[in-house]
Amino acid sequence: MKSFQRFVCCTFAALILGISSHARAAVVCVNNAADLQTNLTTAGSNGQSNTIKIVAGTYLQSSGNGFSYSQTGNFNLTIEGGFDGTCSMQTPKAVLTKLDGQSQLPVMVISNAAGTTGNVTIRYLTFQNGRVLNAYPAGLSVSPFSSGWSGDLRVENCLFRDNLASNPTNAYVVYAGSNSGNVYFLDNAIVDNIVSPGFGAVLIYGGGTTLPYSAFANNNTFANNTTTDSHTAAGLVLSGSAAFSLANNIVWDGSLSDMNNFSTNAVFLNNDIDSFGQTPLTGSTGNINLDPLFIDYFNNRHVQDASPTHNSGDPSPPGTVRSIDLDGNPRTINGLIDMGAYELQDVIFANGFE
Repeated sequence: MKSFQRFVCCTFAALILGISSHARAAVVCVNNAADLQTNLTTAGSNGQSNTIKIVAGTYLQSSGNGFSYSQTGNFNLTIEGGFDGTCSMQTPKAVLTKLDGQSQLPVMVISNAAGTTGNVTIRYLTFQNGRVLNAYPAGLSVSPFSSGWSGDLRVENCLFRDNLASNPTNAYVVYAGSNSGNVYFLDNAIVDNIVSPGFGAVLIYGGGTTLPYSAFANNNTFANNTTTDSHTAAGLVLSGSAAFSLANNIVWDGSLSDMNNFSTNAVFLNNDIDSFGQTPLTGSTGNINLDPLFIDYFNNRHVQDASPTHNSGDPSPPGTVRSIDLDGNPRTINGLIDMGAYELQDVIFANGFE
């Protein structure tokens, strides 16, 4: 009997060890720029999935090619802002955690080696004052399409503002792409950036050639992104062979072409777009071309009560919707959803019925 009990105990212990060896993960809390870069470097080579929690504050980048991560294995990376000093509580608002390129450097560069499959998730961060350097986009770059990376990418509830993309070969504020994984670009605001010259503020690349690999852009706001290159877009660019779905976005930069769609497989659902550049594909519906009535076009991209984008979004589009908007407020109210990154809240209940 004792021998049997020993066998069971040893078997159970071996099983636990086996599980832990296959579920390795590191979670770290950072509160200054140096620690952020140190942990990004460590995450790229520690042979495990990593979550980096960033304490609310401003993080100035002063060297290199921005806050940089380079991965050669099949491990996940999650970077989230909005934490308190011990990273025990989180407030999911992008404006609380600012990554700053000081108008000299790109803000963040995420690189995954060819053939790797680890997923990347980036949430609740502001990318500001970045500048293109060595062909890296000014704000955020995730795996250029030449890398051959096939993991899923999520960029959610982030703010990109006051970045300067000035480079003849890669003048973007954001490059979000995966060769054959799903790309989710959800609930972000891209405002007050300069692209000079270049294709647009944001390039979403979906390289998947076989469904269900797809790229989704839902509930984003593009406003006052300017360019000096008159034949290109100031707002959003789509590229690649994946199936694209864009829902509930406001793209209102006032450019000759706020949207450049180089994909042959993109459907647009319930968007407010100033200028498409191309005719939407069959199956696109609910799109409008009306002034979104921002509270202040140059300073406040929340919409007014009378906005045609209010309650005009698709509540269940492909790629899903987040439960919170860019302010951390509820995304749907009474089953209805707005276009854009900010949800107009019910004033009656906004302050305890007052």
